[in-house]
Amino acid sequence: MNGCSNSGSSKAPALVVLALMFCGPALVQAQWLATGGSLGGSVVALAADSQFVYAGTTQGRVWRRPISDLVTGVSEWTTAVRETPAASLVNYPNPCNASTVFRFSLQEASRATLRLYDMLGRNVTTVLDLPLAAGAHQWSADLSALPTGVYLAVFSAGEIRVVHRVLLIR
Repeated sequence: MNGCSNSGSSKAPALVVLALMFCGPALVQAQWLATGGSLGGSVVALAADSQFVYAGTTQGRVWRRPISDLVTGVSEWTTAVRETPAASLVNYPNPCNASTVFRFSLQEASRATLRLYDMLGRNVTTVLDLPLAAGAHQWSADLSALPTGVYLAVFSAGEIRVVHRVLLIR
């Protein structure tokens, strides 16, 4: 059983490729790709030892491939990261009681809204809705009419949208 099992068929084994996606040291996703043949169902289990990678399928077959056949190169995958966020949002204190102060910053002037939503997605209060200049801002919010719970503060300014969790404890 070196390569693919062929169930007594005289056909050449299918080309099988193991595609792996890594995120740091953890394996995120593994998928077998078959070309010119069938693996005999979907892969439901993967295992490896020092020489081989094994794949178990939904039809009860086990495939074995030498690791040397599968690993042909490793390259680093990078994603561009924005250096400065377009907007930020925090509140203090958090958890809060009857009131809190929201602090946020804008890179450019725009109309800003800050709304609190309960965990069912209902808008329970609008803290602010007005045009603001670029820069750092703070805004006090009276939450004394709201019951204890977890709320989502949704800050919108232009095309920017920031969601922040607020914990209200009585």
